[in-house]
Amino acid sequence: MTGIAAIARDPNGKILDEISALVRTKSVQVAEALALRFGSVLAKRWQWESIIFESDNKELILSVKNKSFNCWGSLAIEQDIVSLLNSVSACLSFIPWTANKAVDWIAQCTRKGICPLD
Repeated sequence: MTGIAAIARDPNGKILDEISALVRTKSVQVAEALALRFGSVLAKRWQWESIIFESDNKELILSVKNKSFNCWGSLAIEQDIVSLLNSVSACLSFIPWTANKAVDWIAQCTRKGICPLD
């Protein structure tokens, strides 16, 4: 089991919304794709028109950005992300893990069953 999370922040860094879940998957790519899909769901839920997605998974970012879908295990999830983001202006960007510790903290707390934002 692993915890996954997505955080929505405004331009000043204030947290607007968060979504997290405990999932069972053998693939890091699938877990990362599910987290990016969560972010896409938040964008759709709030009807944001312009959004920046950041992930420390460069392969996933390139796959969704280029619609190349190279990973069979996360193919359907990646296609769903593209579909969810069809109506918004989305920028997908790679950032190192160390630059986004808040999401990692929420994912770890979710895995432990102690997420304060649930």
